[in-house]
Amino acid sequence: MPSSAIFARGTLLAVPAARIASTCRIPRSVFRRAGSLAFLCLLAAPTCKPRPRVRASLPASVCEGPGSSATAAWLAANAPLAHAARDRARAWLDKITLDVRDLDRNGIPGKRKLGELLGAYVDLYQTANVPDRAAIRARLESIAAITAEPWYHDMGRVDDATFKRDSTSYLRIAVVMERAGLDTTFYRKQIQGIHQRLNQNMPTRGIHQQMVFHNYYQHFGLKEPYRLLEAATAGVIPKRLSPYKLTQNEVYDLMHEVGARYEREDKPPEGAFLVADLAYLRWALDRLTVRYLMADNRDLVGELAISMAYLGFIDLAVFREAMDNLLQSENPDGSWGAYEEARATYGARLDVAMYLHTTAIVVRALAITFAEI
Repeated sequence: MPSSAIFARGTLLAVPAARIASTCRIPRSVFRRAGSLAFLCLLAAPTCKPRPRVRASLPASVCEGPGSSATAAWLAANAPLAHAARDRARAWLDKITLDVRDLDRNGIPGKRKLGELLGAYVDLYQTANVPDRAAIRARLESIAAITAEPWYHDMGRVDDATFKRDSTSYLRIAVVMERAGLDTTFYRKQIQGIHQRLNQNMPTRGIHQQMVFHNYYQHFGLKEPYRLLEAATAGVIPKRLSPYKLTQNEVYDLMHEVGARYEREDKPPEGAFLVADLAYLRWALDRLTVRYLMADNRDLVGELAISMAYLGFIDLAVFREAMDNLLQSENPDGSWGAYEEARATYGARLDVAMYLHTTAIVVRALAITFAEI
């Protein structure tokens, strides 16, 4: 199966660049120099026109700002650094050993970490050179083999707190496996078996979690207990909360709301974001990225870069600054993050407990930003 089919939600090959350029008024030179990253504006607003019930026009800057050419030049100049960083990250990830049950026994969510590791390898596969893909595929299959073990599928037996903690990751892992072309026939049967428990647990979920579960329910053909997308009317984005006043948890909520909307498989023709959403997000993401660059928070800088790329805000100077920061801050061993103070708490499990999440986030940012370059 070709990679463009395997990674249907992540591929940048689905829409011809010429069509995007004519639709969004982006110079074709941007695509020649920067691959097809600028196509992301189409995913945020497919025709760069407002929804029918909104009279205001979509700001031209959403599709193309004065920094588009600067971003294209930056991408071309930094592609070799990005590929080298990706290779170092892969070498670090290849050394990770992940024991789900051991992690659970030591207070680290094992299924969540399994999802992070699998997701990182899917992103590596997407941007890998052809000669490297067989080895990455083999590593993916090796990691995912745990899901064939009967003990792994314990979601119908665990207590309520564990169910709430692990069920999002449990479904996400199956989605990631399918995007990698791995067989999930048995896995899907287990998901069907916990459908009613998922429904019963849903009212306890946060806003962005319900949006994510909408996507998973759509993906697996599960009937929703109520209209989960209604949660999108009560999150950080529709409230237009000031980026200067958001707590760190609210910033993560904002990023997850962006991701949940972007990942919708039932995305309406007019796009997943309202014109007002895009105007707010362009301002908020710019301000928040400056804030977390100054705080040297690589985890959130990576999350913010991903959100800007999803929304097509690659012309922002702060997007280039964020990606440059990530390229320059990779640890010598190929990971990202600075968590050594937690070594006394986690010991040998620190890499999986802390570094894995940040590294997977940056690998995702690199995969989106430098795809096809």
